[in-house]
Amino acid sequence: MGGRGESLPFVDAAFIPGSIDAGEAFARGLIEPHATSQLAILTPEELARGIGKLRAAMARGPVTLEADLRVWATVGNGRMSDASAEQGTSPGTAAATAVAPNGISRP
Repeated sequence: MGGRGESLPFVDAAFIPGSIDAGEAFARGLIEPHATSQLAILTPEELARGIGKLRAAMARGPVTLEADLRVWATVGNGRMSDASAEQGTSPGTAAATAVAPNGISRP
């Protein structure tokens, strides 16, 4: 695997779980567009709608927000593939991809 033109393997580089009470998240400013990249890509209307749903759920009882951040790395074997030659990256360069809890991945 990882030879010229072949797919390189993914390795699990990091797993960062977490949880926080929704009220504490609001108090700490974590429910703001600047706080996470997932919130930053929302339109103001989408963010307002989501915050409204979250506040409605909080009115019914305690809400815990959970994170499941996983980062994978693509690791080369020291030989430059066609793709890395075209992109000008070095052999063995690692590329990370973060996957949000909703399953949307961003390189």
